[in-house]
Amino acid sequence: MWPSTAKWLNDLKACKHIFAEENSSVAAPLFKLCERRQGIAGVKGNQLQLMTESDDVMQALIRDIQLARHNIEMVFYIWQPGGMADQVAESLMAAARRGIHCRLMLDSAGSVAFFRSPWPELMRNAGIEVVEALKVNLMRVFLRRMD
Repeated sequence: MWPSTAKWLNDLKACKHIFAEENSSVAAPLFKLCERRQGIAGVKGNQLQLMTESDDVMQALIRDIQLARHNIEMVFYIWQPGGMADQVAESLMAAARRGIHCRLMLDSAGSVAFFRSPWPELMRNAGIEVVEALKVNLMRVFLRRMD
């Protein structure tokens, strides 16, 4: 864990009043998992909604982006240009233009088509911080020492 993340988690743990003491039967197992993995309990004021259709998920993302007031942090393994992903991108750019701090982290291998498209430049020009995580470079395999 990065030192800045560890410090943030420790600071967050000190704010006891923000943690939920009771959870619904649906949320309880998820909150327990989060507590075991991250070391913090579930935070009050959040909602949980299970969705089974990808269009519903994308529409919910767009709605949440439109309602954002301060910042948007998104992380995806796969982002393929086209379809509703373009609508999400347009919503993110609109949010950035209205002053919302937006950051998008995408896996290099899972989002190769995105990074070869015009979208990264369009999003960066709109003010979104786009990060390509775990860059894949086949030349590195051939150029590294194996001993």
